[in-house]
Amino acid sequence: FYALFRRLGPQSRVILFIKSDGGEGTASLRIVHLLRQYCRRITALVPLNCVSAATMIALGADEIQMGPLAYLSAVDTSLTHDLSPIDNNNHRVSVSLDELNRIINLWRQEAKDEGPNPYSAVFNHIHPLVIGAVDGSSSLSVRLCNEILSYHISDQEKTEQISKVLN
Repeated sequence: FYALFRRLGPQSRVILFIKSDGGEGTASLRIVHLLRQYCRRITALVPLNCVSAATMIALGADEIQMGPLAYLSAVDTSLTHDLSPIDNNNHRVSVSLDELNRIINLWRQEAKDEGPNPYSAVFNHIHPLVIGAVDGSSSLSVRLCNEILSYHISDQEKTEQISKVLN
């Protein structure tokens, strides 16, 4: 992108085609920063899937145009940590904050009394440091979304609300 925009120079409008299953949130922020440095108005063209970190890029656009099969997803924070569980092929498994929250919430809903702490059962499968790392990564995702949205939404409460819902 940088080489392209250095050659083209500032643009009044850019249409960005986005079809992606996601990626790194920090890369999304860098892409939006670069686009905003060279483009006055950005339109995100989303024909199909625009997932997680790609959704963050779309948030940086002034306008999002979507086809009939298109969708944006929540920003699902997940990571593979050195202490992540190992699958049956001896590969580290990505751990998602959404999955962890769902496990804990289901446990609490199903608990008939003040039974055992759900975390002790989860810790048998997922190391506590992994849970902490995923939580920290989720906080970073919220901050990245806030910064991306601030390019075209000046109401900080609104950007925080959108960021928290998406994450």
